[in-house]
Amino acid sequence: MADIVERLREGTTTAPGCHSPTCGDVDKADVLMAEAADRIEALEAALEEPYGYVFQHEETGLTQVVDAQQIEWGFEGNNPRWQKIGPVYLHPDIPREA
Repeated sequence: MADIVERLREGTTTAPGCHSPTCGDVDKADVLMAEAADRIEALEAALEEPYGYVFQHEETGLTQVVDAQQIEWGFEGNNPRWQKIGPVYLHPDIPREA
């Protein structure tokens, strides 16, 4: 985001994807605000996905976090004594405004 702020201080720019002089200059703030909004949306989408899951061994009670990639590769099927307890996130659960 710091690069967006720096570019915002520079003034005006050509619209993204414009390779023709007929596009003209647009307000740099509008272009950069749209870019920032896209980045924020992508980050929020990534935060909604769990990093992995907590599993507990049925005999020993040991727990471990298994990342989502290992789940996709078949951790549950290959380790039947490990029971899935719940998801693990890399951020605190923040209530969203309606």
